[in-house]
Order: sequence, then structure tokens, then C-alpha cells
Amino acid sequence: MLFMPKDDELRERCRAAFEGCLEASGMKLLCWRKVPTCNDEIGHTAKMAEVCMQAYCTPARQGAQRSVLCS
Repeated sequence: MLFMPKDDELRERCRAAFEGCLEASGMKLLCWRKVPTCNDEIGHTAKMAEVCMQAYCTPARQGAQRSVLCS
């Protein structure tokens, strides 16, 4: 699993780098998932460190299909 940062630009750069590493190592990305959060009672500093996306991956298998986003 990988947790992604909230910043859109940084998240896209991280996503591209992570997917490149997976491909180079022969692993497959199963899906990206938005992390459910409830931040009603946490402070500003904690909200700034909150994650927003999570990746699931597995070793490559023949016939496995890649999903871009899962819920």
C-alpha cells in the first residue's frame, strides 16, 4: 500500500513515479482508492498531513486486469 499526499501536483508526480517503479519491477497496480476520512475534530496541522489516495498492488499475474480507481 502507498498513501498519497493531498497536494494535486505532488500527488500526480508521486503517482507517475510509483506506477513507473511498479512496472519496472514487474508488479501490477490493482487500484487507486480515495481514503475515507472524518477530520471534523482534528486540528489544522493534522489536516495538513492527512492522506487522500491509497494504492494497492500485487505481483504480476497472467490475465490480471488493472483497475484505475476502486471505491
